[in-house]
Amino acid sequence: MRTKLTLPGLLLGGVFALSMGCGSSSGGGSTTPTLPTPNPFSWQGQWTGTVTDATLGTVPADMDLDQEGSVITGEVGIDFGGALGRLTGAAAGTGTDTDLALDVGVMMQGGGCTIHLEGTRSGNTANGTLGQGTCTYPFSGTFSVTKS
Repeated sequence: MRTKLTLPGLLLGGVFALSMGCGSSSGGGSTTPTLPTPNPFSWQGQWTGTVTDATLGTVPADMDLDQEGSVITGEVGIDFGGALGRLTGAAAGTGTDTDLALDVGVMMQGGGCTIHLEGTRSGNTANGTLGQGTCTYPFSGTFSVTKS
């Protein structure tokens, strides 16, 4: 008796063979991908704290940052309240294990501008300065944040 091969039969046989571990180049065992270990000395992560502006006083702030080598990106939010409200913007800059320089693009008073942050980190605490960047409002002060 001769067996006739059909496309559905071949497909079903292939699925059965794969489910039994045939055709695996790793000998049938499963492998779990190795995830990169986060650098504990990086700026990557969520930070919360305060900004103290010379005019607006001390207000809450937060940063959610990513770091690839010396390139830092993410989002920064500062709750100024009043007429300025919460300013949130995309952050881009550079950093080392200890130093950070970021420009944060924000929308305020009908236009876009940047606020400039520079800081130094020790462990999970960072402190630095806040400057006006390209904004017409004279932002000037300090920030202090802790990594969550």
